[in-house]
Amino acid sequence: RYVIEQGKGLVLVVNKWDLIQKDT
Repeated sequence: RYVIEQGKGLVLVVNKWDLIQKDT
């Protein structure tokens, strides 16, 4: 359960970073 929560957080961070990269 904890690992899945960490994975979700990591995915959210990657998605945000990807959006920033596209915006630039």
